[in-house]
Amino acid sequence: MKKALSGAVLVVLALLLSAQFSSAADYRKFLRPQEGLLSFVIEDDTISLRAIRFQTEQRSGVTLTVQQIEADEEWIYDYFIIDAAGLQDMPENVLIDLRVSKYWINVNNVQESTLGLNIFRDAWERLEIEMYDEDADFFYYRADSPELEALFAVTGEPVPVEFETISECNGNDICEPAEGEDAENCGDCLKRVMTDVCVPFQITCAGDYVMECGRSGTDYELTLCDFSCSDGACVTPALLPAAGMFISQNSAYLAVVAILSSIIAYLVFSLRRTREALIRIEKIASTQDDLKVLTEERKD
Repeated sequence: MKKALSGAVLVVLALLLSAQFSSAADYRKFLRPQEGLLSFVIEDDTISLRAIRFQTEQRSGVTLTVQQIEADEEWIYDYFIIDAAGLQDMPENVLIDLRVSKYWINVNNVQESTLGLNIFRDAWERLEIEMYDEDADFFYYRADSPELEALFAVTGEPVPVEFETISECNGNDICEPAEGEDAENCGDCLKRVMTDVCVPFQITCAGDYVMECGRSGTDYELTLCDFSCSDGACVTPALLPAAGMFISQNSAYLAVVAILSSIIAYLVFSLRRTREALIRIEKIASTQDDLKVLTEERKD
């Protein structure tokens, strides 16, 4: 996941530098510190950032800008960038309040314990968050950030998928064909590790199961075939006799095709050898002509 997240950030930063992206929303306020505290509150449920608070000794005003970037992965809830104009000294501790939609958590099957706030500083760093409230629609979290001006991402990981054991096997999560284990009789041959295990949307077979890789590339969706699986699709018994019948009824045709293919291959090979021989003869003739010219020049 870290690798995928770093790749997503590189794309975002490239778009930022080229000024070719459009943010989902911008929030900008001019604020004056009150009793050494600067507080920026966003009353908009469409962004995860709810509030920014930090201590400052300056009395002059500061313009805080929050730029939201549309997230395009189901495990990324939100991106946002914080910028501060007119701030004389950057705070060492910034209190950030977040809101995360319960609907997003349920739809994407996100494990609540994996929710987190990440900050990008040369690389992604995960910040500790603490839930302090909830209502019918949102969970509310609070985090301490070491920096104010940075790119942030609110993320969550899916609940690990566990396949039920089809029948008895040693249960060590390792598929051992030498011990008689396969996808038909042991769940160990179907369990996958939740980290970049497949190509998204790739379809393969495991015994009588069709296995389609999920969008995140970390788990499979299994479909049990009624008869058998072949080339990533369920095969019905009716298709097998038809294939055998075609071969048996058209054996003479296939034999002719094989003979013609062999003749064509032989002709191509013969033409290639003839061409190579002609090229060698031309080279020899050219060399002999050069020798004759050189001999005549020496006689003169």
